[in-house]
Amino acid sequence: MKMKNLKLVDPTPDLEADFCEMAAEWREAGENKFKDCFSDFALYVKSLAKQKEAKELLPNRVPGSTYWLVTDDLRIVGTSRLRHWLVPHLEKEGGHIGYDIRPSERKKGYGIAILSLTLAKARGLGLKEVIVTCDSDNVGSLLITEKNGGQHISTAVSDRTGKQVNRYKIVL
Repeated sequence: MKMKNLKLVDPTPDLEADFCEMAAEWREAGENKFKDCFSDFALYVKSLAKQKEAKELLPNRVPGSTYWLVTDDLRIVGTSRLRHWLVPHLEKEGGHIGYDIRPSERKKGYGIAILSLTLAKARGLGLKEVIVTCDSDNVGSLLITEKNGGQHISTAVSDRTGKQVNRYKIVL
C-alpha cells in the first residue's frame, strides 16, 4: 500500500467532523481516548493552544503541543502530543511524546510516520533527546519506537495500571 502524503497540523475547528469520527472509532474499539466529541469543539481547540503556550496549566502539568496527522485530503489518521519538558512522573511514564492512530488506519505505517514527524517538532523546540514510553506488551509501539531510533533504557511498573512500561531514549 502506498502511503498518502502526510503532515502534522495544529488542531483546528475546521476538522471537527473528522476528529469526531476518529473519536467514535476509538470508542467503538473500546479505547477511552474521548468519551464523546466535545459540545464546544472550538473551546477544546483553544484549550490545546493554551497548553502549548503554557497558559493556565494545572499543577504538575507541563506545556505541550498537540498535532493531528492528516493525509493530503485532510483526513485525520492520528494525534500526537509533544511535551516540552518532563516532570518526574512523566520521566517514568508518559515521556515527551505520546501518539495514537485511529483504529481503521493501524498497521499501515502511520505510527512510524507520526513519531518521526513529531521528533522533527521536538528538534524544532531545541530538544537534544526525548523519552518515549509504552506498555511492554504493546508490540506495535515498541517496534515504532525502535524504528525511530529508540534505545531501551529501562523498564518500570506503571503507578496507574500496574503494567510494565518500557522507557526509550531517542537522541535527536
